[in-house]
Amino acid sequence: MRKLFILILLGPAVLWGDAVWEYPFTELNAQWNYGSGWTGVAGGLEFEKSMYGKCDPGDDADFQTTVFLDFPAGCDSMTVSMGTGFLHTGYTMDGGVNVSMIIQVDPFTSDVVIFNEYDNHSSPGYVSFNVSDSTDVSGTVTLTSALEGRILFRASMSGYGYMWATDLHWTMWDMTVTGHGVTRLERDTWGSIKTLL
Repeated sequence: MRKLFILILLGPAVLWGDAVWEYPFTELNAQWNYGSGWTGVAGGLEFEKSMYGKCDPGDDADFQTTVFLDFPAGCDSMTVSMGTGFLHTGYTMDGGVNVSMIIQVDPFTSDVVIFNEYDNHSSPGYVSFNVSDSTDVSGTVTLTSALEGRILFRASMSGYGYMWATDLHWTMWDMTVTGHGVTRLERDTWGSIKTLL
C-alpha cells in the first residue's frame, strides 16, 4: 500500500519534467567558429593572447567568438553554466594596460551577461602585475519562437605609454547548456526513479 501511494504521488511529477535537453560543450568543437586567440579544449574554451608596445600612444583590440544553438520544440528557455578563470600578467612603464572579459547569453530578444571582469594597471613609473581569479557562473534566458540561442565570449585588451606588455590567459570549463520546457522525461530517468522505490 505504501509503495502504491508513493507511485501515485510521484506520477505527475516524473512523467513531466523541466530539463528537456542538455548539450555538453565537448561536442561543440566541430561546429564552433573560433576567432583569433580562441581554442576549443576538452569540456570548454580557452583564450590566450599577448600584446606589447613601446612609445605607443595607444593600442587596443577585441577578440570574440560565438556559438549558435538550435533547440528542440518544447523548449522555452535555456540555462548556460560553466566555470571560468583567468590569469593576467604583464608590466607598464609610464603608461597603462587594460583587459576585460565578457560572457553574454543572447536569445536575440534580450541578453544576460553572466561574467564581466575588468582589470587595469597604470603607473607614472614601472609596475608589474600578476592577477588571477576563478568562479562558477550561470544564467537563464527566455527563447524566442525560433528556438535559437547564442553565447558570446569577448576579450578586450589595450595598452599605452612608453613601454607596456599584457598577457591574458582565460579559460572556460564544464560548460553546459540546458533547455527547459514541459515534456516527458526520458525512459532511463523514469527507470532510475523507480529503482529508488
